[in-house]
Amino acid sequence: VTIGWIGVRVSGARSRAGMAFVALLVLPLGATQITVWIGQLGLHVVAALIGATALLAGTKPRGREADPGPAVDVAAAALLTVSLVKPTLSVPVVVTILLITGRWRPWLLTGLFYSAASLVAAAFQDASLAALIQMWLGREDVMQLALGSVNTHLWLDWLGVDGSLLAASVIWLIALVSWTWRRRQADPWLLVAVAALVGRLWIHHRAFDDVLLIITLVVLYRVATYAPEARGAVKVAAAVLVALMYALGHAPYAWLSGESPARWLTTEVGRTAAWLTALGFMVWWTDRVTAARRGTGAAHG
Repeated sequence: VTIGWIGVRVSGARSRAGMAFVALLVLPLGATQITVWIGQLGLHVVAALIGATALLAGTKPRGREADPGPAVDVAAAALLTVSLVKPTLSVPVVVTILLITGRWRPWLLTGLFYSAASLVAAAFQDASLAALIQMWLGREDVMQLALGSVNTHLWLDWLGVDGSLLAASVIWLIALVSWTWRRRQADPWLLVAVAALVGRLWIHHRAFDDVLLIITLVVLYRVATYAPEARGAVKVAAAVLVALMYALGHAPYAWLSGESPARWLTTEVGRTAAWLTALGFMVWWTDRVTAARRGTGAAHG
């Protein structure tokens, strides 16, 4: 309900059919069914991330009027902390959300809340907090990479690349932070949509983590239908990506699990191509919209 409600508001949908499509987008996806079936937390993470973005998206620095007050920051930081229950899924989006606010209080509150939650969790375990963090960072040795789906760690494993898989993920994160920082005045939802794609690709994930791409789908739908800057070929390209990602999101579990090698390979290649194309499109469109707005601002000045 949370994802659907906020998704409709973000999408800009005005017709009943459009609002119904966005509101119900999450339900039929294969990733949703797998997530509920095996008890993963992806849907909770997505709900917390879009909730925090909705609270903070309009608080970029434009003077005192941009400060929403401590109550909003506390609520947003609490949601971001909840999303960090699965940091491999949420960290790129969390960092992006905090960067675009341009304010120190969300950073401070999120750091304090997460530190407190970590200390409480560590208090019930035998190992120290430092040892627990070290064990978590070293889990790449026990990950079942072959069971992964469309992620950098899986690609490196296929290529036989030795070395730390974590280093590759850090490179993704540094690139995202650099790109976002230079475009932090852009439409927040475009930046978060890019971060969601990076969050799905940057580290080891299985098919149930595809739920993170619901954020990207909603924003692409807005570009395809209601974004005022989009015209002609841009709308068509966004619509094709929505249709392709949505269709591939309905792939049966048997195709995603590798029970049928031919169907698994076809689905894997299709999803990889669609997501990388969507990432390239969103980066390009964000840059184009940002440049246009800067030009308009300069002309008005």
